[in-house]
Amino acid sequence: MAQTTLATSMSLIKDKYLARLVLEYFVKPDPAIARIPMMTPGSANGYQWKQQYVNDAAAATAFKHWDTFAATAFTVAEYNAFLSGIQKMDQRNRALSALGEGTDGKQDRNTKKTIIIRELAKLYREYVFTGEPVTVAIGATVQGTFGANVAVELGPRCVDFDDVHQVAAGTSTTVGLLKWTLIGTTVSYMAPGDTAYGPEVVISGSNYHRVPLFSGGGTTGSVNSPKWIRLSIAQAELAALLVSANFTPNAAVPAQVLTFSPTGQSTGFLRQVSPRQEIYHDLTGAAAANGTTAVGNGPAAGGSLNRENLTWMKQRLLDASNGDPSRCAVFMSDNLLNRAEGIIASLGGGINPVMFMGSELNALSYGGIPFLRNQWLATDLDSRDGTRDDLTYALGACFGTENAHVKYNTLSPDVINDSFSDYTAGMAVAQGDGTPTGSLIPLTYWETPYASDRLIVNQIGHMLFEPVAQLQDLVKVTHLFNG
Repeated sequence: MAQTTLATSMSLIKDKYLARLVLEYFVKPDPAIARIPMMTPGSANGYQWKQQYVNDAAAATAFKHWDTFAATAFTVAEYNAFLSGIQKMDQRNRALSALGEGTDGKQDRNTKKTIIIRELAKLYREYVFTGEPVTVAIGATVQGTFGANVAVELGPRCVDFDDVHQVAAGTSTTVGLLKWTLIGTTVSYMAPGDTAYGPEVVISGSNYHRVPLFSGGGTTGSVNSPKWIRLSIAQAELAALLVSANFTPNAAVPAQVLTFSPTGQSTGFLRQVSPRQEIYHDLTGAAAANGTTAVGNGPAAGGSLNRENLTWMKQRLLDASNGDPSRCAVFMSDNLLNRAEGIIASLGGGINPVMFMGSELNALSYGGIPFLRNQWLATDLDSRDGTRDDLTYALGACFGTENAHVKYNTLSPDVINDSFSDYTAGMAVAQGDGTPTGSLIPLTYWETPYASDRLIVNQIGHMLFEPVAQLQDLVKVTHLFNG
């Protein structure tokens, strides 16, 4: 099976300095990232980030762009941590800055290049798994009905790509609607872009925490599988909700809706795990075809990783991969991985060479599926009874060009090449993704003059990618004790 990996593209990079940076910051730190297939989307459905560095840290500004250098709002907080490391721009002639660095030190240009690529690599590794493309604001009237402490977990498609990528007008917010019906004590949801509410789900004393709600698409009561949220009602506020009058929101009134705002992040695999593919430690909680299940809450508190939920993940992944464990992986936090090692050893598995996406890893494995460490997975989940806040989860994925992969876009320069200093395009070429000549990895780098009357050069890094997966490609066992 053809694979697109950063690891196999290294020999195709002509710039040895950039090749080393990509190897050190993209490939070595994460064995999964180096092997996830990449594909061009065929349309403008990726996300991109450009980072420009201005005079000093105090004046540094983060921008999100599309096709011009006109800035729009950018909310990725991680950039703030490393902006302070850039003290000033190149205050010298570009011809001088292009000279070799010699044997006694490094150019500030190369130092900044290293910082840019290192931090973009961190963001890429993080957002492939845990990127969250939108945030939600719950209107005051919604809180008045469902309780001041109502919580909403977002699914993968709470904003349309067209709303995120408005070049001329900038990014746009969209709204989701929650409807409450007293008779039957049911709640239903309509997502942005849909015209009908999904299935009505009964809220009760046994079903009020992390309740999955699907949108209805164009037919009331139907299920639009990619568009869902999870609704949690505070236990102390449940009694008041169960006697509340009907509430049907007006989409034009901000206080009555859920307002979704783009963040500029990609949609991580974690956000795409369908409620039908997510269970609690005791195998309860997965949504049925109509959008919910009789035990939507799951257990009141957390529980342990065990043979039953390990086997459930293994079987789901083998089903998704047509019985090929080399295309699957399970990701865990450090402490949970420590526990998994003890369980797997007792089941006849252990740390052995195992095939993963076309190459061999020396990893903990169960049934031929590698278990890999991932530092981005949350370890502070809350349980329904509120007694624990250090719970975590295990995330499983089936990779492949027809399964979970990363799609990306190439970016055309918005200034002519002649004005570039140290211009780099085609930083790495990946082959085996269906394009005979290969295609770019989701990172580019270039330099361009900050202004025509100043000897200052902007160094800019770009990421253009969006992880995508089918429903069966991702599984999750959640609310596990972290260790």
